[in-house]
Amino acid sequence: MAHGAPDWGAFKPGTTVYSLSDMAELAARLGSPVTFDRRGEVMWMDDFEGSVNKWVDSLDGVGSAAELSDDHVYNGAKSLKITTGAAVGSETQVTRGVGPHILTTQLGAEVSFMIHRHTRFDLVMQALRSGITTSTGVRYDPTLEKLQLITTEGAWTDLITDFVLSDQDVWHTIKLVSDLTGDGHYVRLILNERTPAIAHIPPGKGESITEDYLLIWMTVKNQLITSHSMYFGDFILTQNEP
Repeated sequence: MAHGAPDWGAFKPGTTVYSLSDMAELAARLGSPVTFDRRGEVMWMDDFEGSVNKWVDSLDGVGSAAELSDDHVYNGAKSLKITTGAAVGSETQVTRGVGPHILTTQLGAEVSFMIHRHTRFDLVMQALRSGITTSTGVRYDPTLEKLQLITTEGAWTDLITDFVLSDQDVWHTIKLVSDLTGDGHYVRLILNERTPAIAHIPPGKGESITEDYLLIWMTVKNQLITSHSMYFGDFILTQNEP
């Protein structure tokens, strides 16, 4: 049986339409959240349309909350709204745990967000296995105008200084790719149009007394004495990243 398409077949442009042979492109055009960076295989995603119960929240102080909202929306009808407590240093966090089967490949964590100038934002992936934790994470601090990475357990190192993202109701998208197998290492970081080199930077290391699994968390920290909110859309976890 012959394979391929005849000259008059599926790949010939028409007058008003053009057919597609790439199913990923077709999915993107039909509204898939996976459009920013299509490398890797989608393992899990949250479009924040259904329930915030896919995450475990950690609240800190009066006003601290993690809830769905239609105040600002990236895609669909809702977003995740994370609100800090009304105190300097108050942190609100959401966490997702995934079983150890995913720790055998390079992983990607992507999310879109709307920053508030008086909050700080962390996106972290942490592998817990064989008594060791391996942590990779990115932090944006608009007050200090810094983009930072975890390089030792509990410590952050400047990646870019004098770094400013618009906080004027603008959506930004970030994707962190890490190899958490073995000793672990950073692979790739994309923030909007920027791709700073990070593969040479070591991850954070620490001890673990828990069974093997992957933790992902997003943290919003307050920089003033009144509550502030950040909004998040389309969290995407990928495996087998190149």
